[in-house]
Amino acid sequence: MEATSPGARGTPRGRDVTRVALVPLLAALLAACSGGGGGDSPPPPPPPPPAAASLALLAGADGGRGNSVGSYETARFSEPVALGVDLGGNLYIADGNEIRKASGGFVTGVATGISGARGVAAILGGNVYFTDGRNVIGQIQPSGFVSILAGNPVAAPGFADGANALFNTPQGLERDRQGNVYVADTGNHVIRKITPAGLVTTIAGVPGQSGSNDGPALVARLCGPTAIATDDAGNLYIADSCNQAVRKLGFGGSFIQCGAF
Repeated sequence: MEATSPGARGTPRGRDVTRVALVPLLAALLAACSGGGGGDSPPPPPPPPPAAASLALLAGADGGRGNSVGSYETARFSEPVALGVDLGGNLYIADGNEIRKASGGFVTGVATGISGARGVAAILGGNVYFTDGRNVIGQIQPSGFVSILAGNPVAAPGFADGANALFNTPQGLERDRQGNVYVADTGNHVIRKITPAGLVTTIAGVPGQSGSNDGPALVARLCGPTAIATDDAGNLYIADSCNQAVRKLGFGGSFIQCGAF
């Protein structure tokens, strides 16, 4: 019988040599595929953190009191106290005895002769509404014509609903998509609603009675409300000034709630 040499092909020693020779080749192939084996690849780096918010001057000049229109850089304001934005992103400013508009890099005048503007609201292509020191709610038509929507400029501050409504130091206001205007009637401690026809109703609070009670809207109490905002669902949010609180008037105007929403 012919003897087989120790290193001959097919012997255990020959298979060991073959395995040793294949190891570097397999390692190279794995390294070339998908970053070397998938499970052993390092995790992707975390996403960069979001950019920090920054505050910048839009129009006017710090400490540069004045009364002029022009570019954002050259315009000057007297006493801007309230802002409103329409659906087109145009900014309206209640500035002393004027309503201004900031859009496209320029500040322009919308109306003058207003007695101490306190609030402003607008909608794209429609009227601009404002409150002023005569205890009235005014409106500025797209043509520039100014008129009184509600209130009596010669009457003393007071309270009355209806077509001959009275207000007491109205401040913030807001407009909904149906054309109704909502007013924070600060001195009366209530929220008022004005229809496009000028009819005024009270929708929250008790006239002349301050407090901090939640509950049904016409039983709940507010104290010096100064500003209002709406959301897409029709809820009203009220800055309840001397209660140091924000209140929510639910859609439909049935209930007032204080706290987290």
